[in-house]
Amino acid sequence: MADESVKLLCVWSSPYSMRAMLALELKSIPYERVEQDVRSKGELLLRSNPVHKKVPVLIHNGRPIAESSVIIEYIDEQWRDHGDEILPRDPYARAQERFWADFVERKIFAESANVVFRATGQEDFLASCGILEEELRKSNRAPYFGGAKLGLVDIVLVSTALCSKSLVEVGGLRLPSRDACPRFLALLDAIREHPLVRSSLPSPDKLRDFFATAMPWIKSLS
Repeated sequence: MADESVKLLCVWSSPYSMRAMLALELKSIPYERVEQDVRSKGELLLRSNPVHKKVPVLIHNGRPIAESSVIIEYIDEQWRDHGDEILPRDPYARAQERFWADFVERKIFAESANVVFRATGQEDFLASCGILEEELRKSNRAPYFGGAKLGLVDIVLVSTALCSKSLVEVGGLRLPSRDACPRFLALLDAIREHPLVRSSLPSPDKLRDFFATAMPWIKSLS
């Protein structure tokens, strides 16, 4: 590790950047955060991700890797013997983890964004939370999705855990009740309170202040 160069082009408030940051922290990889200006994309970002021109981009020894899902798996495979495993080694367990991470991305994350930025899909969001609640009930694992340690599903959920209360206050999102989805809400609580999440990612209060001022601009982009 001493001779390696690891940089992350990111935006502190970006859900996708948060995922990449948390993956690096879980693997105990020293890295440099290179904060980007979302309103004026810099030359390094455009050169490193010419296709999508978006954060995050991991630059490992001068070679860029784009897209948060790709970055997370690269980090887990490149530094397999560092820190905690993000994905299990067993092929079936790995496939199941990927399935539910994709569900969170396509359903819970996307549908909450629809509620906040397009004022549609609240019932779809609640239904998806109920589906994940049922999976948590059947698996009977806690406090995180896979059990004792954070994994891929938890990483994909981290922005929901950190931003949910802000989006309720500022964006009109309605979370399921504790009676309806106790395990799902307990999972969000556990992710939010994880020591690495608390020490390396923005606090819910900082995110609430950000959304309170930036929401009109964000909605204009959606």
